[in-house]
Order: sequence, then C-alpha cells, then structure tokens
Amino acid sequence: MNMKSLGEKLAVTTGTVTITVDRLEKGGYARRVPQKGDRRTYIIELTPLGEQAFEEHHKHHRRLTEELLPLLSEDESSAFIKILQKLNQHLF
Repeated sequence: MNMKSLGEKLAVTTGTVTITVDRLEKGGYARRVPQKGDRRTYIIELTPLGEQAFEEHHKHHRRLTEELLPLLSEDESSAFIKILQKLNQHLF
C-alpha cells in the first residue's frame, strides 16, 4: 500500500504516516519500496520481522476476543458484530 492510501485509511496526515514508517523502518519492521513507474511513490511492505510481530499481535488479539466474547449474551454479541461490520465498511 502506498503512504497516501495508508494515511487515508488510518485517517491521519501523510506526515504522521511518514514519521510512523520511519520508526517502523528503524526497528526493522517495514521498508519502503519504490513503486514501479513512479519514483516519487513508495510502497510500504512488512519485513519478515514485521510479519512476525503482526502474527504475534493477531494471536494476542484473537485470544482476547475469545476471552471477552463469552461475556456477552447472544443478542449483545450479535449487535456488537453488526456494529463492528458497519464501522469496518466505513473505514475500508
């Protein structure tokens, strides 16, 4: 994904994306790759370390979800899922 699109999806400025990507690059989690046909545009890719960190975060998120969802009734769970789907459609 290019930095402009990433900023739009996250509802932040391109400056914020630049600072964040700088930090991710410094940590070895992401890299900028020049986009073919447009040297001014970079695609942001996860490095193997970034992919590993994402997978660990995803596993943690899944465990929390599995722990918290049973606290909701069936009606609450259904309403919660509908709300999340609505928000997801708006954001993406």
